[in-house]
Amino acid sequence: MLSLFHAVLCADVLTDSRSGQISYIRLIDTLNTPHVPVRLSRAYVGMLGQGLPDKKEALRLDLVGPDSTAINLKTFEAVFSGSAQKILIQLEDILFSQGGGHQILCSTRVKDKWQPLAALPVFVQLLTK
Repeated sequence: MLSLFHAVLCADVLTDSRSGQISYIRLIDTLNTPHVPVRLSRAYVGMLGQGLPDKKEALRLDLVGPDSTAINLKTFEAVFSGSAQKILIQLEDILFSQGGGHQILCSTRVKDKWQPLAALPVFVQLLTK
């Protein structure tokens, strides 16, 4: 089964060409906006995980709103080497339709159910005039 050591939501990513080290730039935890809906045109989810060697793991990213409504952002598979490895997912055009606390929920498929691994909080703060 997949173990997730950390996950982050950020606006930009830099990868060092020599070392392969990833820098997560401008972490996202709050969106300040005068109105909703508001779109986040691009973001990245960076994860460090470990799975069984050569086993395909199904992963899913969902946006969960304050009313618990979930919208699937991306579903994909990853094959792990058995050691810890990085996964970087680009998300585009994320629509936040209401203010308040949201989560980007990272889940993996275990048998016939999605099991949450991490929840990345995003608070949509409505600005007053």
